[in-house]
Amino acid sequence: MITLTAGPRILRPGVRVATFPPKISYDPRKTSGNAKSLTSVPSQSRKFNMDSTASSERTVTRRVIVSPKSPAAIGPYSSAILANDTLYISGQLGIDASKGADLVSGGVEKEAEQALVNMGYILNAAGADYRHVVKTTVLLADINDFQAVNQVYAKFLTHNPPARAAYQVAALPKNARVEIEAIAVVGTIKND
Repeated sequence: MITLTAGPRILRPGVRVATFPPKISYDPRKTSGNAKSLTSVPSQSRKFNMDSTASSERTVTRRVIVSPKSPAAIGPYSSAILANDTLYISGQLGIDASKGADLVSGGVEKEAEQALVNMGYILNAAGADYRHVVKTTVLLADINDFQAVNQVYAKFLTHNPPARAAYQVAALPKNARVEIEAIAVVGTIKND
């Protein structure tokens, strides 16, 4: 007789009891012709030590990153969070903080340029630059602006451009035409 047992299934972090899926038994003596007989054996519960003091846990350093040159957040969020060596930059609009809280004039190209300049200020405040960006998301009020934004984007993210997604959305804050968010890694960059 052959018995197969699957691994544990942990329901959620901190749960001390995990349920094993049913064992499946195969007994070749109980087969007829080409059919195989499988028998289900009831589940069993086992206890696992999932104390918060386990050695596999590690401390994550979380720091809010702010640049006086970039616009302040316009809601209950941070402009950027550095978690260990990963920098999460909130969506940047085309606002020139030195001139107030309004969008720059000149259309989607000027808004994209200012959004990327603002991103650069935040990157610099975290000890990074555009080369450290590994992923961006571009939100557009009109997908037809994709090529115009691409031309501006290519001037800032020039070397080994990051992964990217671009979407048209129903609306953006302040009736902006474009918003750009990013994820970067902070540290020495080694490209393969």
